[in-house]
Amino acid sequence: MMTNLRQILIDSFIAILACGFLVFDASGLVANTAQAQDDWNQWGGPERNFSGAALEGDKPLPKPILSWKRELGKGHAAIVTSGEFGYSVHVNGDDEVVEKWRIDNGQRVWIYRYKVGYHAATEYDGPHATPAIQNDRIIVASIDAQIHAIDTSSGKMIWRRDLRADFGSKLPQSGYACSPLVWQDRVIVPTLGEAQPPETERYTANPKIPDGRKAIPGAIALDFRTGENVWQSETFRSSHASPIKIEIDKEPMLVFHGMFELVGVDPSKGTILWKHLLRREAADNVSFTPIWDSERSQILISHGYCDFGTQAIKLEKNQGKWRTSVNWTNSRMQIVHTNAVLLNNTLVGTKRPSATLMV
Repeated sequence: MMTNLRQILIDSFIAILACGFLVFDASGLVANTAQAQDDWNQWGGPERNFSGAALEGDKPLPKPILSWKRELGKGHAAIVTSGEFGYSVHVNGDDEVVEKWRIDNGQRVWIYRYKVGYHAATEYDGPHATPAIQNDRIIVASIDAQIHAIDTSSGKMIWRRDLRADFGSKLPQSGYACSPLVWQDRVIVPTLGEAQPPETERYTANPKIPDGRKAIPGAIALDFRTGENVWQSETFRSSHASPIKIEIDKEPMLVFHGMFELVGVDPSKGTILWKHLLRREAADNVSFTPIWDSERSQILISHGYCDFGTQAIKLEKNQGKWRTSVNWTNSRMQIVHTNAVLLNNTLVGTKRPSATLMV
C-alpha cells in the first residue's frame, strides 16, 4: 500500500508541474521516503514500465494534508525522487533550472541553471523530458537537446553534450521531449534522425542524405561517466516518445517508438534488430512511450490522431530472426501527450480528449 500511495502522489506532481506543485502527507508517507523501493527515479517509474498492482479492497484512501507547496516555471517534465530527495526542472527566462529539494519539507538543497537556445510556443515552452537518476548523478535533457550529467550531491555539472551541434539533430516545433534512459554504464537518447520534408511527411525506408553530410543517427549511447560516444545507430525518424528497455528470451533490447515505425535496437552495439512499420503518413508527432507486457511478449503503443488508436505488437524470434505482428487493436483508446498505465492485466488510459477507458 505504501508504494501505491507514493506513486499516486507523484502522479499528482506530474499533473500540476506547469504551475507549481503541492506535497501531501498521507498517514506518514512523507516520513518514510528513504525506502529505496519507493524511488521514482525516471520516466515511467523504477522499471520504466508504467506498471503496478491495482489498489486492493474498498477502504477509502486517507485524506491528504498539505505539507508544503512551491511555484515553478513552465515545463512538462515530471518530478523524480531518490531517497529523501526530489528533483524538478522548469524554465525561467532563457534558463532551464534543475532543483534538488527535501521531500519532507521542500527545503532546497541546490539549484543548477543552464542557458537554452530554443523556446517553443507559449503552451509548449519549457523542458518536456523527465530526468533519470542513477547512482551519483542525474541526467537531464533540455528543450534544445542538450544532455547534462549533474552530480546529485553537489549540483555541479559532470559533462554536457549538445545533440544539435554534435550530431546535427533538428528540433521539432515544440522542442526536444525524449526522456533519457540509463542502461548499465550508458545514457541512451534518440537524436531524432533524418527529418522528412514537411510538405511530404511520408515514410521512406532510406531517407536521402545530402551529398557531403553524414546521416543523423536515430539514437546514440553515451558513456555514463564521461559523456563520450559509445555507439550510434542507423538513422530512423524519432518522435517525442521516449525509449524503453526490455528483455525477451534473456536478451536485452531497446525499443523506440519512431514517427513511422517501432524499432528494436541492441543496447550493447546500437545495431537495429527489427523494424515494425506503423504508418506511412506522419499524422502527429507521437508522444506515447511504449509499454512492455512481458507476460505476453507484446509492446503496447497508442496514437492520438490515427485510426487504429491503441495496438499490441507481438515480438518473437523465429529461426534466429525477430518478427513482429499485430496482436490486437482498439480504436477507442487514442492517447495524446500522456501515457497509459498497466495495472495487472488492465491497460488504463484516456481517450482524446478526456474520457477514461480500461481495455
